[in-house]
Amino acid sequence: MRKLAAYDGAPSIVLGLRMLMLTACMPGEVRGARWAEFDRKAALWSIPAERMKMREEHRVPTVQTESPRLI
Repeated sequence: MRKLAAYDGAPSIVLGLRMLMLTACMPGEVRGARWAEFDRKAALWSIPAERMKMREEHRVPTVQTESPRLI
């Protein structure tokens, strides 16, 4: 995480890498994320079934410290 904090790249890349590390989701799931999939109050990211390999909705808790940065 320290090296990522020092990374001087695009903010969207940093955010995507943080999401990958903190959620353990697949890169394609993170890349396809839409703001409408995030529930700020429940601190939950609902990935629709259409984007999941098993065709079932996947709910991912967002890390409490990350939620303000993500949403």
